Amino acid sequence: MQCFASCGGVKNEVSDTEQPTLIDTMTLEEKVGQILFVRCVDDEQTDDLMSIKPGGILMFGRDFEGLTKTK
Repeated sequence: MQCFASCGGVKNEVSDTEQPTLIDTMTLEEKVGQILFVRCVDDEQTDDLMSIKPGGILMFGRDFEGLTKTK
């Protein structure tokens, strides 16, 4: 079986004999976690949120209030 993936008009051939990719080795929970972006409001929540291995962490200006210099 061969698949063709297109990125910017360039076709890349992928065959079954290649090494497994990172996504092939991930559990379903890890794959779902990768599509989530989280915002950690409290330090106590950090471990719980990181356990789902999120795809990204959202941070807003209010997350830095009192932590950076103001002009």
